[in-house]
Amino acid sequence: MIDTHAHLGKVIFGADPLTPEELIEFMDKYGIEKSVILPLVNPEEEHYYYTTEQALEDCGRYPDRFIPFVNVDPRRGSNDGNFDFYPLIKEYVDQSCKGFGEILANLPANDKRMKGIYKACGELGLPVLPDFRYAASTNGVIDQIGLPYLEEVLNEFPQTIIIGHGPSFWAE
Repeated sequence: MIDTHAHLGKVIFGADPLTPEELIEFMDKYGIEKSVILPLVNPEEEHYYYTTEQALEDCGRYPDRFIPFVNVDPRRGSNDGNFDFYPLIKEYVDQSCKGFGEILANLPANDKRMKGIYKACGELGLPVLPDFRYAASTNGVIDQIGLPYLEEVLNEFPQTIIIGHGPSFWAE
């Protein structure tokens, strides 16, 4: 079994950080062979960041147990919708990242600043994991009932694999 959604480090204010060893102990207890480690880089995130570099370091210590994803905030730099994410994401792919996310930027799924990520990940063959929410909340990629923004993204970037995740993705 592979857990496709795990976080490491100090995420919540006042809580102890989750170490790789503690996660492996949990995985062993529940028969989980591997876990995908998702960086947390959006300012809407919890209380602390857990960068792609940290994920690569932790995953590098346990490559048979952890699968690293890359995460970059879509608003980085002065992204006006024309930022080329390919070279940046490719650098992390070359260091062993196997996917992108978890995106928690409080932006619509079809926002022009998100499109460079979808394009680059499609070209690199990386699945993208957004956390979908209805309407603006504290965090999460925004869509409407029926996920019309996601449908627009899938039509515009047919080569990009989207991993469905979050409350609004699973709502009927």
